[in-house]
Amino acid sequence: MKTTKRILAIVLAALMLAAMIPFAVSAAGDTYTLNVKSSKEGFNFEVIKVADINTETGAYTSEYAGVVDALNKGGITGAKAVLAICDNIKWNELDYVPAGKWTDGTDTGVKPITGLAAGVYYIKSEATDKAPAGSKVQNRIIPIPYYENNAWVPAVENGVGVYPETIDLASKAEIVPKVSKKILDGDDTVNGLYDVTAIGQDVTFELTADVTGSVEASEDNNLTGKLSRYAITDTYEKGLTFKPGTVEVKFVNDTTTTSTTDFTVEEGTGSFKVALGDDTLKGNDFYSYKKVVVTYKATLNKDAKIGKEGNENADGLEYKHNAEPETAPVHEVPGNTVYVFTLKIDVTKVDAATKEAIKVAGVKFALFGEDKETKIGEEKETDAEGKLSFVGLDKGTYYVQETKAPEGYNLNTSKHEVKLVPVITADATGKYTMELDLTAGNSGNVTVEDTKSEVPTTGGVGTMMFTVVGGALIIAAGVLLVIVLKKRAK
Repeated sequence: MKTTKRILAIVLAALMLAAMIPFAVSAAGDTYTLNVKSSKEGFNFEVIKVADINTETGAYTSEYAGVVDALNKGGITGAKAVLAICDNIKWNELDYVPAGKWTDGTDTGVKPITGLAAGVYYIKSEATDKAPAGSKVQNRIIPIPYYENNAWVPAVENGVGVYPETIDLASKAEIVPKVSKKILDGDDTVNGLYDVTAIGQDVTFELTADVTGSVEASEDNNLTGKLSRYAITDTYEKGLTFKPGTVEVKFVNDTTTTSTTDFTVEEGTGSFKVALGDDTLKGNDFYSYKKVVVTYKATLNKDAKIGKEGNENADGLEYKHNAEPETAPVHEVPGNTVYVFTLKIDVTKVDAATKEAIKVAGVKFALFGEDKETKIGEEKETDAEGKLSFVGLDKGTYYVQETKAPEGYNLNTSKHEVKLVPVITADATGKYTMELDLTAGNSGNVTVEDTKSEVPTTGGVGTMMFTVVGGALIIAAGVLLVIVLKKRAK
Protein backbone atom coordinates (compact mmCIF):
# COMPACT_ATOMS: atom_id res chain seq x y z
CA MET A 1 0.00 0.00 0.00
CA LYS A 2 2.91 2.38 0.80
CA THR A 3 4.37 1.74 -2.65
CA THR A 4 1.07 2.46 -4.36
CA LYS A 5 0.49 5.69 -2.45
CA ARG A 6 4.01 6.84 -3.15
CA ILE A 7 3.70 6.24 -6.89
CA LEU A 8 0.40 8.13 -6.89
CA ALA A 9 2.00 11.02 -5.01
CA ILE A 10 4.86 11.01 -7.50
CA VAL A 11 2.50 11.27 -10.44
CA LEU A 12 0.52 14.07 -8.83
CA ALA A 13 3.61 16.03 -7.86
CA ALA A 14 5.42 15.59 -11.15
CA LEU A 15 2.47 16.64 -13.27
CA MET A 16 1.72 19.95 -11.48
CA LEU A 17 1.75 23.13 -13.48
CA ALA A 18 5.27 24.17 -14.29
CA ALA A 19 4.64 27.69 -13.13
CA MET A 20 3.80 26.47 -9.63
CA ILE A 21 7.02 24.53 -9.03
CA PRO A 22 10.27 26.08 -7.82
CA PHE A 23 12.81 24.34 -9.99
CA ALA A 24 16.35 23.45 -9.14
CA VAL A 25 19.04 23.51 -11.75
CA SER A 26 20.30 20.22 -13.07
CA ALA A 27 23.43 19.75 -15.08
CA ALA A 28 23.03 18.99 -18.78
CA GLY A 29 23.70 15.41 -19.77
CA ASP A 30 22.40 13.84 -16.56
CA THR A 31 20.81 10.41 -17.02
CA TYR A 32 18.61 8.22 -14.89
CA THR A 33 18.29 4.53 -14.10
CA LEU A 34 14.95 2.82 -13.59
CA ASN A 35 14.94 -0.65 -12.02
CA VAL A 36 11.98 -2.75 -13.18
CA LYS A 37 10.60 -6.25 -12.68
CA SER A 38 7.48 -8.24 -13.54
CA SER A 39 5.86 -10.14 -10.70
CA LYS A 40 3.44 -11.95 -13.01
CA GLU A 41 4.10 -14.16 -15.99
CA GLY A 42 2.57 -13.67 -19.39
CA PHE A 43 3.12 -9.96 -20.11
CA ASN A 44 5.36 -7.83 -22.30
CA PHE A 45 6.24 -4.21 -21.54
CA GLU A 46 7.88 -1.31 -23.39
CA VAL A 47 9.07 1.89 -21.76
CA ILE A 48 8.55 4.77 -24.21
CA LYS A 49 9.48 8.41 -23.60
CA VAL A 50 6.52 10.57 -24.66
CA ALA A 51 7.72 13.95 -23.34
CA ASP A 52 10.95 15.69 -22.29
CA ILE A 53 11.24 17.56 -18.98
CA ASN A 54 13.49 20.59 -18.73
CA THR A 55 14.66 20.35 -15.13
CA GLU A 56 15.79 23.98 -15.21
CA THR A 57 12.45 25.45 -16.26
CA GLY A 58 9.99 22.60 -15.62
CA ALA A 59 8.71 22.88 -19.19
CA TYR A 60 7.50 19.90 -21.22
CA THR A 61 8.11 19.21 -24.87
CA SER A 62 6.73 16.34 -26.91
CA GLU A 63 6.45 15.11 -30.48
CA TYR A 64 3.05 13.58 -29.75
CA ALA A 65 0.09 15.84 -30.29
CA GLY A 66 -1.80 16.89 -27.18
CA VAL A 67 0.67 15.49 -24.67
CA VAL A 68 2.09 18.86 -23.54
CA ASP A 69 -1.35 20.41 -23.13
CA ALA A 70 -2.44 17.40 -21.12
CA LEU A 71 0.63 17.55 -18.88
CA ASN A 72 0.10 21.24 -18.22
CA LYS A 73 -3.35 20.52 -16.84
CA GLY A 74 -1.54 19.06 -13.86
CA GLY A 75 -2.58 16.57 -11.25
CA ILE A 76 -4.28 13.29 -11.83
CA THR A 77 -6.41 14.88 -14.55
CA GLY A 78 -3.33 15.56 -16.60
CA ALA A 79 -1.92 12.09 -15.98
CA LYS A 80 -5.14 10.44 -17.13
CA ALA A 81 -5.29 12.66 -20.20
CA VAL A 82 -1.72 11.75 -21.21
CA LEU A 83 -2.46 8.06 -20.66
CA ALA A 84 -5.57 8.28 -22.85
CA ILE A 85 -3.58 9.94 -25.64
CA CYS A 86 -0.85 7.32 -25.49
CA ASP A 87 -3.35 4.45 -25.36
CA ASN A 88 -4.88 5.71 -28.62
CA ILE A 89 -1.62 6.03 -30.51
CA LYS A 90 -1.15 3.31 -33.15
CA TRP A 91 2.32 2.37 -32.02
CA ASN A 92 2.62 -0.49 -34.49
CA GLU A 93 2.50 2.07 -37.32
CA LEU A 94 5.26 4.25 -35.84
CA ASP A 95 9.00 3.89 -36.18
CA TYR A 96 9.88 4.38 -32.53
CA VAL A 97 12.62 2.98 -30.33
CA PRO A 98 11.61 2.13 -26.77
CA ALA A 99 13.87 3.23 -23.95
CA GLY A 100 13.56 -0.23 -22.45
CA LYS A 101 11.75 -3.53 -22.95
CA TRP A 102 10.61 -6.43 -20.85
CA THR A 103 9.86 -9.60 -22.79
CA ASP A 104 8.15 -12.30 -20.79
CA GLY A 105 10.08 -15.51 -20.67
CA THR A 106 13.44 -13.99 -21.56
CA ASP A 107 14.08 -11.51 -18.74
CA THR A 108 14.12 -12.56 -15.10
CA GLY A 109 14.65 -10.78 -11.80
CA VAL A 110 15.19 -7.05 -11.58
CA LYS A 111 16.31 -5.37 -14.78
CA PRO A 112 17.87 -1.89 -14.81
CA ILE A 113 16.93 0.45 -17.64
CA THR A 114 19.86 2.84 -17.86
CA GLY A 115 20.69 6.04 -19.74
CA LEU A 116 17.20 7.53 -19.47
CA ALA A 117 16.89 11.24 -20.17
CA ALA A 118 14.62 13.35 -17.99
CA GLY A 119 11.09 12.91 -19.27
CA VAL A 120 7.62 11.43 -18.97
CA TYR A 121 7.52 7.72 -19.82
CA TYR A 122 4.63 5.60 -21.05
CA ILE A 123 4.64 1.96 -19.95
CA LYS A 124 2.98 0.12 -22.86
CA SER A 125 1.80 -3.31 -21.77
CA GLU A 126 0.34 -6.38 -23.44
CA ALA A 127 -0.75 -9.84 -22.34
CA THR A 128 0.90 -12.69 -24.23
CA ASP A 129 -0.44 -16.17 -24.92
CA LYS A 130 1.28 -17.25 -21.71
CA ALA A 131 -1.17 -15.21 -19.67
CA PRO A 132 -4.53 -16.76 -18.78
CA ALA A 133 -7.27 -16.02 -21.31
CA GLY A 134 -9.00 -12.73 -20.57
CA SER A 135 -6.11 -11.30 -18.53
CA LYS A 136 -5.57 -7.57 -18.76
CA VAL A 137 -2.86 -5.15 -17.76
CA GLN A 138 -3.13 -1.37 -17.46
CA ASN A 139 -0.71 0.93 -19.20
CA ARG A 140 0.64 3.80 -17.11
CA ILE A 141 2.64 7.02 -17.00
CA ILE A 142 5.84 7.46 -14.94
CA PRO A 143 7.76 10.77 -14.76
CA ILE A 144 11.50 10.59 -14.14
CA PRO A 145 12.66 12.58 -12.29
CA TYR A 146 9.72 13.84 -10.21
CA TYR A 147 9.64 16.92 -8.00
CA GLU A 148 9.24 16.37 -4.26
CA ASN A 149 10.16 18.48 -1.21
CA ASN A 150 11.72 21.23 -3.34
CA ALA A 151 14.06 18.83 -5.12
CA TRP A 152 14.13 16.56 -8.13
CA VAL A 153 14.01 12.86 -7.29
CA PRO A 154 16.04 10.84 -7.94
CA ALA A 155 18.97 13.04 -7.02
CA VAL A 156 21.83 12.97 -9.50
CA GLU A 157 25.19 11.73 -8.28
CA ASN A 158 28.12 11.55 -10.69
CA GLY A 159 25.76 12.32 -13.55
CA VAL A 160 23.32 9.46 -12.79
CA GLY A 161 20.09 9.41 -10.80
CA VAL A 162 18.71 6.04 -9.69
CA TYR A 163 14.95 5.85 -9.21
CA PRO A 164 14.47 5.04 -5.50
CA GLU A 165 12.07 2.13 -5.98
CA THR A 166 11.93 -0.91 -8.21
CA ILE A 167 8.87 -0.60 -10.44
CA ASP A 168 6.76 -3.73 -10.77
CA LEU A 169 5.53 -3.42 -14.34
CA ALA A 170 2.82 -6.03 -13.71
CA SER A 171 1.45 -4.52 -10.51
CA LYS A 172 -1.63 -3.35 -12.42
CA ALA A 173 -2.17 -6.62 -14.23
CA GLU A 174 -5.63 -8.08 -13.78
CA ILE A 175 -4.96 -11.79 -13.96
CA VAL A 176 -7.83 -14.09 -14.80
CA PRO A 177 -6.76 -17.23 -12.96
CA LYS A 178 -6.70 -20.56 -14.74
CA VAL A 179 -8.40 -23.60 -13.29
CA SER A 180 -8.03 -27.13 -14.62
CA LYS A 181 -8.90 -30.70 -13.76
CA LYS A 182 -7.42 -34.10 -14.46
CA ILE A 183 -7.75 -37.71 -13.42
CA LEU A 184 -4.75 -39.15 -11.61
CA ASP A 185 -3.61 -42.59 -12.78
CA GLY A 186 -6.20 -42.58 -15.56
CA ASP A 187 -5.92 -43.97 -19.06
CA ASP A 188 -4.99 -40.58 -20.53
CA THR A 189 -1.41 -40.50 -19.27
CA VAL A 190 -0.63 -37.18 -20.98
CA ASN A 191 -3.43 -34.82 -19.94
CA GLY A 192 -5.47 -36.92 -17.52
CA LEU A 193 -8.74 -36.14 -19.29
CA TYR A 194 -10.30 -39.60 -19.26
CA ASP A 195 -10.29 -42.98 -17.57
CA VAL A 196 -11.93 -46.38 -18.08
CA THR A 197 -12.85 -48.27 -14.94
CA ALA A 198 -15.42 -50.60 -13.35
CA ILE A 199 -18.49 -49.72 -11.37
CA GLY A 200 -17.63 -49.75 -7.68
CA GLN A 201 -14.09 -48.48 -8.24
CA ASP A 202 -12.75 -45.15 -6.93
CA VAL A 203 -11.38 -42.48 -9.25
CA THR A 204 -8.94 -39.85 -7.98
CA PHE A 205 -9.36 -36.33 -9.34
CA GLU A 206 -6.98 -33.37 -9.13
CA LEU A 207 -8.20 -29.77 -9.42
CA THR A 208 -5.60 -27.02 -9.87
CA ALA A 209 -6.24 -23.26 -9.78
CA ASP A 210 -3.98 -20.20 -9.94
CA VAL A 211 -3.59 -18.09 -6.83
CA THR A 212 -5.07 -14.67 -7.49
CA GLY A 213 -5.09 -11.56 -5.34
CA SER A 214 -2.07 -9.98 -3.62
CA VAL A 215 -0.88 -8.72 -0.27
CA GLU A 216 -1.05 -5.07 -1.32
CA ALA A 217 -4.12 -3.49 -2.87
CA SER A 218 -4.13 -0.68 -5.39
CA GLU A 219 -6.36 2.32 -4.68
CA ASP A 220 -7.24 2.81 -8.33
CA ASN A 221 -7.82 -0.84 -9.23
CA ASN A 222 -10.25 -2.72 -7.03
CA LEU A 223 -9.47 -6.00 -8.80
CA THR A 224 -6.28 -6.43 -6.81
CA GLY A 225 -5.70 -6.99 -3.13
CA LYS A 226 -6.50 -9.78 -0.72
CA LEU A 227 -9.48 -12.00 -1.30
CA SER A 228 -12.71 -12.40 0.62
CA ARG A 229 -13.55 -15.66 -1.17
CA TYR A 230 -11.59 -18.35 -2.98
CA ALA A 231 -13.36 -21.63 -3.72
CA ILE A 232 -12.59 -24.39 -6.21
CA THR A 233 -15.83 -25.89 -7.48
CA ASP A 234 -16.63 -29.35 -8.82
CA THR A 235 -19.71 -30.58 -10.69
CA TYR A 236 -20.30 -34.26 -11.42
CA GLU A 237 -22.96 -36.46 -12.99
CA LYS A 238 -25.08 -38.94 -11.01
CA GLY A 239 -22.87 -41.83 -12.11
CA LEU A 240 -20.22 -40.59 -9.68
CA THR A 241 -20.49 -40.53 -5.89
CA PHE A 242 -18.35 -37.90 -4.14
CA LYS A 243 -16.36 -39.10 -1.08
CA PRO A 244 -16.11 -36.02 1.20
CA GLY A 245 -13.51 -37.45 3.59
CA THR A 246 -10.94 -37.81 0.81
CA VAL A 247 -10.45 -34.07 0.10
CA GLU A 248 -6.89 -32.76 0.44
CA VAL A 249 -5.70 -29.19 -0.24
CA LYS A 250 -2.16 -28.00 -0.96
CA PHE A 251 -0.51 -24.68 -1.85
CA VAL A 252 2.30 -24.91 -4.40
CA ASN A 253 5.01 -22.62 -5.77
CA ASP A 254 8.29 -23.26 -7.57
CA THR A 255 10.09 -24.65 -4.53
CA THR A 256 7.50 -25.41 -1.85
CA THR A 257 4.37 -27.50 -1.37
CA THR A 258 2.35 -26.92 1.79
CA SER A 259 -0.73 -28.79 2.98
CA THR A 260 -3.56 -26.93 4.69
CA THR A 261 -6.63 -27.83 6.71
CA ASP A 262 -8.06 -24.29 6.64
CA PHE A 263 -10.89 -25.06 4.23
CA THR A 264 -14.51 -26.15 4.25
CA VAL A 265 -16.35 -28.46 1.87
CA GLU A 266 -19.68 -27.01 0.76
CA GLU A 267 -21.76 -29.88 -0.64
CA GLY A 268 -24.60 -29.45 -3.12
CA THR A 269 -26.62 -31.71 -5.37
CA GLY A 270 -24.16 -33.15 -7.88
CA SER A 271 -21.54 -30.63 -6.84
CA PHE A 272 -19.30 -29.42 -4.04
CA LYS A 273 -16.98 -26.47 -3.34
CA VAL A 274 -13.70 -26.37 -1.46
CA ALA A 275 -13.57 -22.87 0.08
CA LEU A 276 -10.42 -21.56 1.75
CA GLY A 277 -10.80 -20.19 5.27
CA ASP A 278 -10.60 -16.57 6.42
CA ASP A 279 -7.32 -17.12 8.25
CA THR A 280 -5.70 -18.11 4.97
CA LEU A 281 -7.21 -15.32 2.86
CA LYS A 282 -6.53 -12.57 5.43
CA GLY A 283 -2.94 -13.64 5.94
CA ASN A 284 0.07 -12.98 3.74
CA ASP A 285 1.54 -16.42 3.14
CA PHE A 286 -1.19 -17.64 0.77
CA TYR A 287 -0.39 -14.93 -1.81
CA SER A 288 3.21 -16.08 -2.10
CA TYR A 289 2.07 -19.35 -3.70
CA LYS A 290 1.25 -19.89 -7.37
CA LYS A 291 -1.25 -22.75 -7.28
CA VAL A 292 -3.92 -24.34 -5.14
CA VAL A 293 -4.22 -28.10 -5.69
CA VAL A 294 -7.25 -30.09 -4.50
CA THR A 295 -7.44 -33.88 -4.72
CA TYR A 296 -10.42 -36.08 -3.88
CA LYS A 297 -11.98 -39.43 -4.74
CA ALA A 298 -15.33 -40.35 -6.24
CA THR A 299 -16.82 -43.80 -6.81
CA LEU A 300 -18.32 -44.91 -10.10
CA ASN A 301 -21.80 -46.14 -9.14
CA LYS A 302 -24.69 -48.16 -10.60
CA ASP A 303 -26.17 -45.05 -12.26
CA ALA A 304 -23.10 -44.65 -14.45
CA LYS A 305 -23.46 -44.25 -18.20
CA ILE A 306 -22.31 -47.41 -19.99
CA GLY A 307 -20.35 -47.53 -23.22
CA LYS A 308 -19.97 -44.65 -25.66
CA GLU A 309 -20.88 -41.74 -23.37
CA GLY A 310 -18.54 -40.91 -20.52
CA ASN A 311 -19.55 -39.82 -17.04
CA GLU A 312 -18.66 -36.11 -17.01
CA ASN A 313 -16.98 -34.19 -14.24
CA ALA A 314 -16.03 -30.47 -14.47
CA ASP A 315 -14.38 -27.90 -12.21
CA GLY A 316 -14.27 -24.13 -11.80
CA LEU A 317 -13.15 -21.31 -9.53
CA GLU A 318 -14.98 -18.66 -7.52
CA TYR A 319 -13.17 -15.63 -6.10
CA LYS A 320 -13.81 -12.12 -4.87
CA HIS A 321 -11.58 -9.30 -3.68
CA ASN A 322 -11.96 -7.45 -0.39
CA ALA A 323 -11.82 -4.14 -2.27
CA GLU A 324 -14.91 -4.97 -4.27
CA PRO A 325 -18.36 -3.87 -3.02
CA GLU A 326 -20.38 -6.44 -1.11
CA THR A 327 -23.02 -6.26 -3.82
CA ALA A 328 -20.51 -7.08 -6.56
CA PRO A 329 -20.90 -10.59 -7.98
CA VAL A 330 -18.39 -13.32 -7.28
CA HIS A 331 -16.00 -13.92 -10.19
CA GLU A 332 -16.55 -17.34 -11.74
CA VAL A 333 -13.95 -19.00 -13.95
CA PRO A 334 -14.91 -22.24 -15.72
CA GLY A 335 -12.46 -25.11 -15.88
CA ASN A 336 -12.41 -28.19 -18.10
CA THR A 337 -14.32 -31.47 -18.18
CA VAL A 338 -12.95 -34.97 -17.65
CA TYR A 339 -14.65 -38.24 -18.53
CA VAL A 340 -14.96 -41.61 -16.79
CA PHE A 341 -16.02 -44.51 -19.04
CA THR A 342 -17.16 -48.00 -18.20
CA LEU A 343 -17.85 -50.95 -20.51
CA LYS A 344 -20.20 -53.90 -21.01
CA ILE A 345 -20.38 -57.36 -22.61
CA ASP A 346 -23.57 -58.39 -24.44
CA VAL A 347 -24.37 -62.13 -24.56
CA THR A 348 -26.84 -63.77 -26.96
CA LYS A 349 -27.93 -67.43 -26.74
CA VAL A 350 -28.38 -69.13 -30.16
CA ASP A 351 -29.20 -72.54 -31.57
CA ALA A 352 -26.05 -74.13 -33.05
CA ALA A 353 -27.95 -75.56 -36.01
CA THR A 354 -30.18 -72.64 -37.00
CA LYS A 355 -27.99 -69.78 -35.67
CA GLU A 356 -31.17 -68.16 -34.41
CA ALA A 357 -31.57 -66.78 -30.91
CA ILE A 358 -33.00 -69.17 -28.36
CA LYS A 359 -35.64 -66.85 -26.94
CA VAL A 360 -35.81 -68.35 -23.50
CA ALA A 361 -35.47 -66.53 -20.19
CA GLY A 362 -33.50 -67.95 -17.27
CA VAL A 363 -30.42 -69.27 -19.09
CA LYS A 364 -27.52 -68.50 -16.75
CA PHE A 365 -24.00 -67.25 -17.45
CA ALA A 366 -20.98 -66.43 -15.30
CA LEU A 367 -18.19 -63.93 -16.04
CA PHE A 368 -14.53 -64.64 -15.29
CA GLY A 369 -11.42 -62.47 -15.28
CA GLU A 370 -8.31 -62.82 -17.36
CA ASP A 371 -7.08 -65.79 -15.31
CA LYS A 372 -10.26 -67.70 -16.28
CA GLU A 373 -10.74 -68.63 -12.62
CA THR A 374 -11.78 -65.46 -10.79
CA LYS A 375 -15.52 -64.99 -11.04
CA ILE A 376 -16.59 -61.37 -11.46
CA GLY A 377 -19.87 -60.40 -9.88
CA GLU A 378 -22.96 -62.57 -9.77
CA GLU A 379 -24.27 -64.88 -12.48
CA LYS A 380 -26.73 -63.29 -14.91
CA GLU A 381 -29.87 -64.75 -16.56
CA THR A 382 -31.11 -64.18 -20.10
CA ASP A 383 -34.29 -62.24 -20.73
CA ALA A 384 -37.20 -63.48 -22.86
CA GLU A 385 -35.18 -62.67 -26.00
CA GLY A 386 -32.32 -64.90 -24.90
CA LYS A 387 -30.01 -61.94 -24.17
CA LEU A 388 -28.15 -60.54 -21.19
CA SER A 389 -25.37 -58.00 -20.45
CA PHE A 390 -22.53 -57.78 -17.97
CA VAL A 391 -22.23 -54.02 -17.33
CA GLY A 392 -19.86 -51.66 -15.58
CA LEU A 393 -16.62 -53.34 -16.62
CA ASP A 394 -13.05 -52.13 -16.89
CA LYS A 395 -11.03 -52.66 -20.05
CA GLY A 396 -9.30 -56.03 -20.39
CA THR A 397 -9.87 -59.68 -21.28
CA TYR A 398 -12.85 -61.58 -19.90
CA TYR A 399 -14.39 -65.05 -20.26
CA VAL A 400 -18.12 -65.85 -20.45
CA GLN A 401 -19.38 -69.34 -19.50
CA GLU A 402 -22.84 -70.82 -19.57
CA THR A 403 -23.88 -72.35 -16.22
CA LYS A 404 -27.49 -73.33 -16.95
CA ALA A 405 -28.69 -74.39 -20.43
CA PRO A 406 -32.12 -73.94 -21.98
CA GLU A 407 -34.41 -76.93 -21.61
CA GLY A 408 -33.77 -79.44 -24.41
CA TYR A 409 -30.22 -78.24 -25.03
CA ASN A 410 -26.82 -79.40 -23.94
CA LEU A 411 -24.84 -77.15 -21.59
CA ASN A 412 -22.06 -75.26 -23.41
CA THR A 413 -19.22 -75.40 -20.89
CA SER A 414 -16.67 -73.48 -22.99
CA LYS A 415 -15.26 -70.24 -21.64
CA HIS A 416 -15.71 -67.69 -24.41
CA GLU A 417 -13.01 -65.00 -24.58
CA VAL A 418 -14.02 -61.34 -24.84
CA LYS A 419 -11.50 -58.52 -25.31
CA LEU A 420 -12.62 -55.03 -24.32
CA VAL A 421 -10.20 -52.55 -25.92
CA PRO A 422 -11.60 -49.01 -25.79
CA VAL A 423 -10.65 -46.28 -28.28
CA ILE A 424 -11.39 -42.81 -26.91
CA THR A 425 -11.39 -39.71 -29.12
CA ALA A 426 -12.37 -36.05 -28.80
CA ASP A 427 -14.55 -34.10 -31.21
CA ALA A 428 -14.09 -30.48 -32.29
CA THR A 429 -15.66 -29.23 -29.06
CA GLY A 430 -13.30 -31.26 -26.89
CA LYS A 431 -15.90 -33.79 -25.80
CA TYR A 432 -14.62 -37.36 -25.49
CA THR A 433 -16.51 -40.47 -26.57
CA MET A 434 -15.59 -44.17 -26.59
CA GLU A 435 -15.77 -46.96 -29.15
CA LEU A 436 -14.44 -50.50 -28.93
CA ASP A 437 -11.45 -51.50 -31.05
CA LEU A 438 -12.85 -54.10 -33.45
CA THR A 439 -9.37 -55.02 -34.66
CA ALA A 440 -8.64 -56.42 -31.20
CA GLY A 441 -10.70 -59.49 -32.09
CA ASN A 442 -13.94 -58.70 -30.35
CA SER A 443 -16.64 -56.04 -30.23
CA GLY A 444 -18.00 -56.74 -26.78
CA ASN A 445 -20.70 -59.02 -28.20
CA VAL A 446 -20.66 -62.78 -27.50
CA THR A 447 -22.79 -65.39 -29.22
CA VAL A 448 -22.97 -68.68 -27.32
CA GLU A 449 -24.23 -71.67 -29.33
CA ASP A 450 -26.10 -74.62 -27.81
CA THR A 451 -26.86 -77.95 -29.47
CA LYS A 452 -30.09 -79.81 -28.84
CA SER A 453 -29.87 -82.61 -26.36
CA GLU A 454 -29.60 -86.22 -27.70
CA VAL A 455 -30.59 -87.72 -24.35
CA PRO A 456 -34.25 -88.87 -24.74
CA THR A 457 -36.85 -87.16 -22.66
CA THR A 458 -39.57 -89.00 -20.58
CA GLY A 459 -42.38 -90.56 -22.75
CA GLY A 460 -40.36 -90.25 -25.93
CA VAL A 461 -38.57 -92.62 -28.28
CA GLY A 462 -36.26 -93.75 -25.53
CA THR A 463 -39.10 -95.20 -23.46
CA MET A 464 -40.36 -97.23 -26.42
CA MET A 465 -36.88 -98.57 -27.05
CA PHE A 466 -36.54 -99.80 -23.46
CA THR A 467 -40.00 -101.38 -23.65
CA VAL A 468 -39.23 -103.32 -26.86
CA VAL A 469 -35.88 -104.55 -25.61
CA GLY A 470 -37.34 -105.53 -22.25
CA GLY A 471 -40.21 -107.43 -23.92
CA ALA A 472 -37.80 -109.29 -26.21
CA LEU A 473 -35.73 -110.36 -23.24
CA ILE A 474 -38.79 -111.63 -21.44
CA ILE A 475 -39.92 -113.64 -24.51
CA ALA A 476 -36.42 -115.09 -24.93
CA ALA A 477 -36.37 -116.09 -21.29
CA GLY A 478 -39.80 -117.77 -21.66
CA VAL A 479 -38.69 -119.77 -24.73
CA LEU A 480 -35.57 -120.86 -22.92
CA LEU A 481 -37.61 -121.99 -19.93
CA VAL A 482 -39.91 -124.11 -22.14
CA ILE A 483 -36.92 -125.82 -23.77
CA VAL A 484 -35.38 -126.68 -20.41
CA LEU A 485 -38.64 -128.15 -19.06
CA LYS A 486 -39.06 -130.36 -22.18
CA LYS A 487 -35.57 -131.76 -21.77
CA ARG A 488 -36.24 -132.65 -18.16
CA ALA A 489 -39.52 -134.41 -19.13
CA LYS A 490 -37.69 -136.76 -21.46
